[in-house]
Amino acid sequence: MISDWNEKNIGTFSINGKDYLGELKLSGSNSLLTVWGEDRATSVLGHNLPDQIHGSFNDLKKVTLLDLFNFGGGHNSKQRSDGNYDYRYFSEICPSYVILGDRYIAKEEQSFEAIEFFITHSSTLFFDSQTFHDVIHTNKEMVERLITEDHSKSEELYENSFPRRSIKVGDYPIVSIYTGAHEIISFDTSLGRVEICNRPLHQLASPNGYKLENKVSCTIRFTKNLNFEQANKTTPPLLSIFELILGCKLEIIEYKLHSPSTKEYPEIFDIYQCRESLNNDDEKIPHPAQRLIHVESNQDEFKRVVCNWLIKKDDWQDARWQFFGSFAENKYDTDRLIKVANMFDIIPTSAYGKKNNLPTELEAAKQECRKIFKGLPDSIERGSILGALGRLGTKTLKHKIQIRTDIIKSGASYDFTNIELVISQSVDCRNYFVHGGNQKFDYYDNLDMVCFFISTLEFIYGVSELLESGWDFNNWKYNSPMNHPFYFYLESYQFNINKLKNITN
Repeated sequence: MISDWNEKNIGTFSINGKDYLGELKLSGSNSLLTVWGEDRATSVLGHNLPDQIHGSFNDLKKVTLLDLFNFGGGHNSKQRSDGNYDYRYFSEICPSYVILGDRYIAKEEQSFEAIEFFITHSSTLFFDSQTFHDVIHTNKEMVERLITEDHSKSEELYENSFPRRSIKVGDYPIVSIYTGAHEIISFDTSLGRVEICNRPLHQLASPNGYKLENKVSCTIRFTKNLNFEQANKTTPPLLSIFELILGCKLEIIEYKLHSPSTKEYPEIFDIYQCRESLNNDDEKIPHPAQRLIHVESNQDEFKRVVCNWLIKKDDWQDARWQFFGSFAENKYDTDRLIKVANMFDIIPTSAYGKKNNLPTELEAAKQECRKIFKGLPDSIERGSILGALGRLGTKTLKHKIQIRTDIIKSGASYDFTNIELVISQSVDCRNYFVHGGNQKFDYYDNLDMVCFFISTLEFIYGVSELLESGWDFNNWKYNSPMNHPFYFYLESYQFNINKLKNITN
């Protein structure tokens, strides 16, 4: 486990064919490899970094450092009693990924069949409440029989006779069980087979009691072996749909690479990401009721949504990057408004249908104007007019947002009265902070309306994508949802609409 790694690890590291004594400090975005040497060349190692660095810790574990960049170098000196100086040179190198295992890996080697990762709030997202139980209706005879059968099975398996001790069972025993239902859900996707599983951690009982904890893992089993970089790119698309369903930021807190299981001794490599943790001790823990899909009771819907979401991962990745850079943030400002408005321009043009055909007279006027302005000397003004003429007939930002809104109207039984007013005012507000000009109303005195615009655009983008992926909005709304950002938006929708109407009137 990554959390079990020491923050500082001493070992030998190979850089450009030469071994150096070094120390690897693992501390999030401040992770650093420092290597020492006797010659001056050590201090400039960072100017010629290889694709990877291999190292061996003093406990003989092998480590591979990837995606490296130079943090500088220098020397330490000390004057001896004879007046001369001793020098020790060093270089500091920052890795992006550190991979630990029983051997080194090469950056390009395609020898991994799966990647397994653990995320924050996984037991809330996959709320498998039926797998762990406290048995409250039992009796001492049943417990005595279970203990006797366990002793007999142990003797049979290990061919060893265990001393039979008299175990005292009271009238009110406490029995806690894990049912052994390892798999929560698994299905095939465009990334490979996705497996969500329980990973219980059990400590043997003692006079101090016993302990049974669980973590939920997600594994992607690829259709063919991949290298590290390819495998690493499979996790963000899956993590994004998990974030949208749960309605909060999620973080990978631990993950592993698996070599093919067909090997006699399959290998597992731990991966450490050298970046700042998003974990916040003061963060409110999400509630299972806020999920857009209850995985345990709506497995078919969950599979459908995830599969369809992943099919679009390449074409929609830029728009989604904009969306998730804003979604579930606590800070509202004009930069966020510009970001969420721009994502509708980044959505693939195929999502908006064909280009509008201009009326004959307007098309003729457009071509005549193009001819006139093309004959003029090149200038900023000439280019601006030609650009505007070229955009005639294309869909404006308001058109695009309205098209995404129509998807929601046709797929959700909710009265979005006056949503067109919000769309228009949202784009006008965005245009003011991008291009200047006249305000439709005082945005600073009515900052709550700017917040409403941001939430509206996020709602339209997220819900329209989910509906296209097969999400059942009406089922979610019927089952009394709570706490998700989309729920808060709907709860305050009418209040905000009324206020916006009063302001704009």
